[in-house]
Amino acid sequence: IYKKKALFIIETDSELIKSHSIIAATGTEPVRNIFKFKNGKAQNKIFYDINRLPKRVGKKHITIVGGGDIAFDYAISLVKKECLVDIVFRSGKPRAIPLLINRANLSEKITLIKNSTLLDVQQIDNELNVYILENYNKIKLISDVILIACGRKKNIEFINPMLIKRLKIFKDGYSNI
Repeated sequence: IYKKKALFIIETDSELIKSHSIIAATGTEPVRNIFKFKNGKAQNKIFYDINRLPKRVGKKHITIVGGGDIAFDYAISLVKKECLVDIVFRSGKPRAIPLLINRANLSEKITLIKNSTLLDVQQIDNELNVYILENYNKIKLISDVILIACGRKKNIEFINPMLIKRLKIFKDGYSNI
């Protein structure tokens, strides 16, 4: 891939493709370790991606931290596996698209906890005590697993570093050309 005047030129083995823009739909990946907890034992029950959860996750109580599309999509998927889900998010209104919010609201197995921040997590035996601050009140939730669904970054790690430099791709995934 290179740029010639106002066009991007993509060379393949069989052809040259010319385009005014390139969209690389590479997705995102979670930012890890954005929360620090006093009890290090709990770390093995804190996940940043639904695909990393234990295979037998059904009938578990899961706390999801985040109010965006990823959090709501994870919750809806986990309910299909017979989980109970609490979604904890900072604002008074989730940032997820209306379709996902409506689907979550229709489920009796999903509880939305707005105006809340995660304070601490402590593992006691096999369960997690999840401490949140909800409207200035400290509340304890009991959970089997925590899924952190906030803090995402663009997935551009697989792009050749020379191409990133040549196209002036920034760390946020955007380019100025």
